[in-house]
Amino acid sequence: MKGKNFVLALVMVVVVYSAALADFSVNWGVSSDNPGDSQWGIPSGDVGYISDGSKDYGYEYIGYYLWKLGYASDDAAGELIAQNNYLKGDSYFWKTGDYNAYMVNEFAGYKDTNSLGFYQSGDLNTNSLIFAGSDGKGATKDFNPGYDFGLYLDVPQAGETWYTDRTKNGNSQKAHGLIYALEYNDQNNPVKWLVAWEDKPLGCSDKDYNDMIVTLEMKSKPVPEPISSSLFLLGAGAFGLKVLRRKKNIS
Repeated sequence: MKGKNFVLALVMVVVVYSAALADFSVNWGVSSDNPGDSQWGIPSGDVGYISDGSKDYGYEYIGYYLWKLGYASDDAAGELIAQNNYLKGDSYFWKTGDYNAYMVNEFAGYKDTNSLGFYQSGDLNTNSLIFAGSDGKGATKDFNPGYDFGLYLDVPQAGETWYTDRTKNGNSQKAHGLIYALEYNDQNNPVKWLVAWEDKPLGCSDKDYNDMIVTLEMKSKPVPEPISSSLFLLGAGAFGLKVLRRKKNIS
């Protein structure tokens, strides 16, 4: 795994809210995007890996990048992770803190106008931009929302905005952003993720989830809440009382 602390087990931890809907299963489609074109930014030696007629599904694109980024031992392992190990459930939010977003690649006809941003948990009116349509492969940005947040993909050419909280994705409530935990801290909580997006309604799309692929990495650990002064004084008082009782018993 090239030294990366990648864990295949799906652990629903502090940044994941419990699911209310049935787990979403991807009906993977055949990609309509042609990675043989140099605009996709795939190394020339690897173009055939995806465009040879047998590597056309979205999970093969995602698996390719999991492999190349060092989170899978080979292409086959990357494809298995892409198909089976996304974090399931209806709602996913990240805790406030310092983050870095990195644009792995885009495979979409709408890539020049699609944009990625974050919004406050429970408030879709707080949209803030991370990547504009003019940003592309290799773009990076540090940000700190100041609140718990989800991600959204705005697709103006389709008249749609998709959220990592799939309960907000219209009547279908389908997942348009597949989330993968890439790295974990010592407490087994994710600290780095890959998010793979489908930009069109699933009923009329190729369902390849490679229209935008980004990584999100937590740069700062959550700071434990300080103990309140009242609790501190209560604890100090209890300790003092215990000491006095002990002295009295000795005397």
